[in-house]
Amino acid sequence: MRYTASIHLKQADTEGRIPASILDEYIREELLRQLGTALKPQLAIQRGRAEVGSQAGSLASQVNFTTELVILQADQWHQLKEQLSGWCRLLFPDEPQRLDDLLHALEMGNSCS
Repeated sequence: MRYTASIHLKQADTEGRIPASILDEYIREELLRQLGTALKPQLAIQRGRAEVGSQAGSLASQVNFTTELVILQADQWHQLKEQLSGWCRLLFPDEPQRLDDLLHALEMGNSCS
């Protein structure tokens, strides 16, 4: 899925009124918050058992929760999409619409706010 986050600030705030380092940190935190909120319901969580050593030297059982997220830059996605399209058209010449439908579903934008 494709997610887009945005923030709008007064031009005066971006032209020296607020120090660049503070402005950068604020923008990053806000965009990250928006993305986190949008991703939360979609997040796939795996549950597993993990054996970890305790201070006494015995193994203690714990439950391990993990997730994974792959982030591509726009040019990386474009290159991957082109390669997938080429391979699928070679391997499955009778079904080009299925790949187009899949790629379209992946590229559907989700705006965060």
